[in-house]
Amino acid sequence: MTPTWTIERGVDEDAEAIMSLLEGIFAEYGCQLDPIIDSVAHYRPQTRYWDHGGAFFVARDRERRLIGTVAVHPNDAPATGQVRTMYLARTWRGSGLAQELMRRVLSWCADHALSRLELWSDTRFTRGHAFYRRLGFTQTERRRLLHDINDTEEFHFEADIAALTLA
Repeated sequence: MTPTWTIERGVDEDAEAIMSLLEGIFAEYGCQLDPIIDSVAHYRPQTRYWDHGGAFFVARDRERRLIGTVAVHPNDAPATGQVRTMYLARTWRGSGLAQELMRRVLSWCADHALSRLELWSDTRFTRGHAFYRRLGFTQTERRRLLHDINDTEEFHFEADIAALTLA
């Protein structure tokens, strides 16, 4: 079956569309973008990720609308990457797109000799947590508070890349 989406390298010109996607997702949970944290500059894939040794991928539907994102960058820990900005528009959840975005992350990690991944996820994103566990991530005891306008608390997940399973 031919996918109904494309995944490509994110560029700075995607920033407005990324913020629009996030606004819609945050609204599902009664949250909003924080004007102090969530600026257009924060979501410029080239400037924030590619230019600093990371990667940022965007998914688009057939009409070229931005429907998903994922980013990854090396972490301070040896051979470890951090997954960031993993978001999918509601209508695309359960479509297999999240797995394909993670395939891009894993490929990028292999190209950069990373053997571990970690991520932080808002405690409200329970469907995402189930997805990460199905892949093979372990939720640790670590939590953090972001002290933002949404009173965000996040769970920490980690995994050895070799142990991750994509369907």
